[in-house]
Amino acid sequence: MRNLWRGIAATAIAAILPIAGMGPTAVRAAASTNALVFVTAGQVDVIEASSVTTAGVGQTPLWSPDGSGLLFVLNDYVGNSATIYLANSHGTGAKALVPHSYPWVNPAWSKDGKYVLYTVPATKLPLALPNAATTLHPIQLKVMAIKVADKSTTTLGTVTFTAGCST
Repeated sequence: MRNLWRGIAATAIAAILPIAGMGPTAVRAAASTNALVFVTAGQVDVIEASSVTTAGVGQTPLWSPDGSGLLFVLNDYVGNSATIYLANSHGTGAKALVPHSYPWVNPAWSKDGKYVLYTVPATKLPLALPNAATTLHPIQLKVMAIKVADKSTTTLGTVTFTAGCST
């Protein structure tokens, strides 16, 4: 019955928020709580027991597999950097988990919820200035895993691609 209630609540929130001009980016029930998360006006908000808690400024919220943690990202697209934050299941206690990740690739949880996967630039990236002429350039990223419990990191590999706008 509890899972049915979560599904109904998620559907209701998904239907109501666009009407209110607060289009959700990630409405999803947590696995272990009756919480829903959404982004409105650049704020990550958690709805739980008829109260709303703002986890922080950011985008792309993602529950851990067991629902005990909530990742979200604060992007600095001009500086080609992002900070990955981790909050508890209530959306409180948010702390920076990864200070300098690549902003164009969203982080992900491992299946067991013990690690967060993310990318970092392996080489210096040019600034992405608005309205500036850009050219195609190679980008090399390191794919990383951080163990949530002790913050130890492991490099899983690298990926190289070409990106930018042709002039």
